[in-house]
Amino acid sequence: MTHKPQTICALLAPLLLPLAGCLPGPGRAYEYETGREIMTEGLYVHRSSGVQFPETFIPFERVGILEYYETGDSVSVGYNFNSFREPTMLTVWLYPRAGDGPLNPDAVLAEQYEQSLWAILRSRLDCELLSEGAFTLRQNGRTVVGKRAIVRFEEEFVGQQQLCTSCLYLFYDSPWIIKYRVTYPASAYELAQESTERFIRDFPILPKNGWFSSIF
Repeated sequence: MTHKPQTICALLAPLLLPLAGCLPGPGRAYEYETGREIMTEGLYVHRSSGVQFPETFIPFERVGILEYYETGDSVSVGYNFNSFREPTMLTVWLYPRAGDGPLNPDAVLAEQYEQSLWAILRSRLDCELLSEGAFTLRQNGRTVVGKRAIVRFEEEFVGQQQLCTSCLYLFYDSPWIIKYRVTYPASAYELAQESTERFIRDFPILPKNGWFSSIF
C-alpha cells in the first residue's frame, strides 16, 4: 500500500466520524456506532448493494470506510473537501431498513429521519435546528424525495473552536436508507452547501434498473 502526503483531508480524518453524527442501524439510530475499518486503495464496492465509492469524487477525497455488523450490510464512507476556503467533511451512510415485509415508504423515511435528527440534536446542548424540509434527488431518470435538516453548533473544527453548520440528508429507496451528513464552518455556509449538494446530486448512488442486493 502506498502512503499519501498529509493534507487537510488527512488531518480532518480523525474528526470525521464524531462530527458525522450517528449511524442508524436496524430498528433505531445508534450514535457513534463502532465499525470495522476497511483499508483499501482504489475503488471500494459495497458488496451488499453494488454501490461504488471511488477514492476521489472531485473535489472530494475519500478518507475512510467503515463496515458495521458481521455482514457488512451497513457502511459509512467519509469524504473531505481539501479547501481552506470551505473545508468540508461529508459522510455517506448506506444501510438496509429494519424489519420484514412491505412498509409504507413515507413512514420508513419519516421514522429514519426523526431518529437521525434526534440523535444529532441531543448530542450537543447548543445544537440549534435552523431549517428542515424536503430534498429531491434525481439520478438515472429516477426521482427520490427525501428530507434535509440544517443545524448549527459550536465545535472544534480544523484546529479551532468555531461556529459550524451541519446538514443531514436522508432518502429511502427500498430496501436501502441513504444518508449524508455534512459539516463545515458556518462562515463558509453558502460556498460549502453548493459544493456538497452538487456532490449529493451527482454521486451515482441510485441504480437505473433497480438495486443489486445480496441481503435477501
